[in-house]
Amino acid sequence: MDSRRPFRPLILAGALAVASAAYVVPVQAERGPGGGPEHGPDPARRLEHMTERLGLEDDQVARVREVLEDSHARAREIRAAERGARRAAMTALREDTDARLAAILTPAQMQLLEDGREAQGEHRKMRRAARREAGFERLMERLELAPSQIEPVREILDAGRARGRDIAQAARAEDMPREALRDQLDAVRAETASELAGVLSPAQLEVFLALPEGREGRGAPRRRDLPPESR
Repeated sequence: MDSRRPFRPLILAGALAVASAAYVVPVQAERGPGGGPEHGPDPARRLEHMTERLGLEDDQVARVREVLEDSHARAREIRAAERGARRAAMTALREDTDARLAAILTPAQMQLLEDGREAQGEHRKMRRAARREAGFERLMERLELAPSQIEPVREILDAGRARGRDIAQAARAEDMPREALRDQLDAVRAETASELAGVLSPAQLEVFLALPEGREGRGAPRRRDLPPESR
């Protein structure tokens, strides 16, 4: 790479806005009745896990299986509904499923179920944090960040993820149209890119744009598809 080549800040900043999509938090999947992704976990697997963790009695197993299978089927029907109606229906289904389980399980078993959900949530957070840290360490190596650049770059990326996460949460609460959500997240990426351009050198920006994480982020074009001026 010839770092003496004239730097085109506006063009590269625009390309970086696309490339930085991989480093701004994506919209999280909607949660299903069991606390998993929107499609929901398999009822048989959930029942097996609950039987082992909660120590279900034989008569409880049959009743819980009926609740889980019915909840799973209702969730499939809800997903076919309009977006606005879907969110309210999924919330009502979660509450109804928990109420039906509470009528079958003992208080101690319900507490174990809640504790398990919380533990799963914490475990997911820890795994996400570990993946982010590993990704940032790879980014540090590839860009050969100077010690003085490490924390500013980390802070910019963390702030961008936080803004994206807040927007995504608001979008779910307000049933924001997908197009409007995309526009707001694009604005966050552009802001993140502008801030990164003020910390990274021209050569580091070039390397960043060539990274697979950059060009293959959500909706990001491959580098050969970028305008010739940005290569």
